Amino acid sequence: KSRRLLVPAAGCFLAIPCFCLAVSLQDFYLSMLFLLLQYLVSECWFGPTLSTLGLLVPQHVRGVSQGMFSMLTLLGNLTPVLIGFLSSRIELGLSISLVVCSSYLLSGFAFLLASSSARAALK
Repeated sequence: KSRRLLVPAAGCFLAIPCFCLAVSLQDFYLSMLFLLLQYLVSECWFGPTLSTLGLLVPQHVRGVSQGMFSMLTLLGNLTPVLIGFLSSRIELGLSISLVVCSSYLLSGFAFLLASSSARAALK
């Protein structure tokens, strides 16, 4: 059951080349195909994360933990501020690529770490 967090980790790592191809290809339709693939693989984190959260958290605080989880996902809404800050120093396209790819990379490693932590907690 703890291995379910390997799915979003793989999704995060697979999203990086899909994103890079989506923004660098000259063919519009091929670019949109890779953008679709990027969204498909990168957004596979929600189900495994919530199910693992429900599995590891005691029943009497599951509602609170899911509420806290939802509040923490709001931090992702600060990404445009970071991109705006970076774009005042470097090219906009490069700042978007840096933020998106580094976010996927960090998230992938966080899911790997969470998977090993969940495995230890379930033993």
